[in-house]
Amino acid sequence: EKNYSLDIREEEETYTVTLVIPTLHA
Repeated sequence: EKNYSLDIREEEETYTVTLVIPTLHA
């Protein structure tokens, strides 16, 4: 369960970075 929580957090961080990159590029 702990590993799953860490995986979710990592995925969320990647999603935020991916969302910030296009916003900055725009």
